[in-house]
Amino acid sequence: MPSKFEFKKGKMVPYPSGAIVPDRDLGERPALECIHLGIEFGGLKAVDDFSLTIGKTEIAGLIGPNGAGKTTVFNLLTKVYQPATFYPVVQGHEYSGVVVAVGRAVSVCKPGDHITARPQLVCGKCNPCKRGQYNVCEHLRVQAFQADGAAQDFFVVDDDRVAKLPEGMSLDYGAMIEPSAVGAHASNRTDVKDKNVVVSGAGTIGNLIAQFCIARGAKNVLITDVSDLRLAKARECGIQHTLNITKKPLKEAAHELFGEEGYQVGFEVAGVEVSIRSQMETIEKGSDIVVVAVFAKDPALSMFYLGEHELRLIGSMMYRHEDYLTAIDYVSKGIVNLKPLVSNRFAFEEYDDAYQFIDKHRETSMKVLIDFEQKPEEKK
Repeated sequence: MPSKFEFKKGKMVPYPSGAIVPDRDLGERPALECIHLGIEFGGLKAVDDFSLTIGKTEIAGLIGPNGAGKTTVFNLLTKVYQPATFYPVVQGHEYSGVVVAVGRAVSVCKPGDHITARPQLVCGKCNPCKRGQYNVCEHLRVQAFQADGAAQDFFVVDDDRVAKLPEGMSLDYGAMIEPSAVGAHASNRTDVKDKNVVVSGAGTIGNLIAQFCIARGAKNVLITDVSDLRLAKARECGIQHTLNITKKPLKEAAHELFGEEGYQVGFEVAGVEVSIRSQMETIEKGSDIVVVAVFAKDPALSMFYLGEHELRLIGSMMYRHEDYLTAIDYVSKGIVNLKPLVSNRFAFEEYDDAYQFIDKHRETSMKVLIDFEQKPEEKK
């Protein structure tokens, strides 16, 4: 299969907002353009006659398993479109892949490495970015929401967003580092060490937050949900204390588990009004509640409890690079258990089937993987 390489000068492209900014720093003569690229894996032709451009600090990867995230499904299947999302858009914000080419200034990885990467595109110039909080960049774009995601044969990413996967870590787990990093970041928004913790919502993110709280030294962690299946998955992951709130109220269960100590940290991951109100009413005075959930409808909160109990509501937005590295470390060491969270997998050609599967199994599915190397007939 023929291959040749050429250099191409940089260009300016418009953001969705209409502002003209440099989207990719291709420079004067640093970018690599692959023409008629062909790649084989195990004797099978994976790519034939494909072209792409790589900047001096960019990396191109052949995408492996890609997580079908619940947030994506929330946007597409429930018809609740986030106002900050630009449609149509290529999906895929949880992904891993194999590096096939790198720019000349890249040192974080090399062709053949297995990597994952943060989907955040930030300006680097606003005040949050300048103080290191680029996860809340004033001009934040997230791939698969405001920019195209990884659901494509090749995907180009800047080296500062790349995290190399350790030897032995599967691409499946690599694709799940993104939600794991959400758990790493949220669990670090307040001090959980030696404290009793309640996590409301036992979906993938709630499960991971609870696991990270345990890993960070929380005294006791109680996770709640309305689904016995999700609570069973939590126990499979090592989260010992679970509560189905349709069978017993949080106040009663918390007293049974924590006794007079009560609990000092709450994580709201369910995204419903009754959940956060219940935490505000039952948590120890002067405590922290970290809000992670995406709410379909703004909740009506009790200002009485917020003020009179001197509670602190703390937001948590995605992650930063150190959270990716922490997630990779904890997953690779088995401290965080991802295996029970994989519900099903689909071939890339069955992308729509994967979304339909999640839509039909909302209460029983956790993570669904899109595998670029899997053939449709191999689906289990």
